[in-house]
Amino acid sequence: MDNPQNTPTNPAPEVQPVPPVAHKSTGLLIGTLVALVVLLAGGAFVYDRLMQEGDSVVADLGGDANENSGLPPTSNSDAVADIGADIESTDLAELETQIDADMRAAESSL
Repeated sequence: MDNPQNTPTNPAPEVQPVPPVAHKSTGLLIGTLVALVVLLAGGAFVYDRLMQEGDSVVADLGGDANENSGLPPTSNSDAVADIGADIESTDLAELETQIDADMRAAESSL
């Protein structure tokens, strides 16, 4: 009663579980560090440029802004009476003439 077709000659191999693969994120870490370095370098460059331009703007003024604007000197007080006195002492017609001249000069330079 031995049936040769029913008896396995080669038993099925046992399946071994595959160990989980450890995901390494070194590429992500390096990419993040490179991006941070580039951003910091760009920020330092822009900051340096702004500081250089700031120096040239101050040099162009050549002193107090009120001296070059043609406006009368104003007080540094925050009192309402002093602010009112500063407004009253300002010749608005002359100021408007200066603004119009500056606008025409700016438009002609474009």
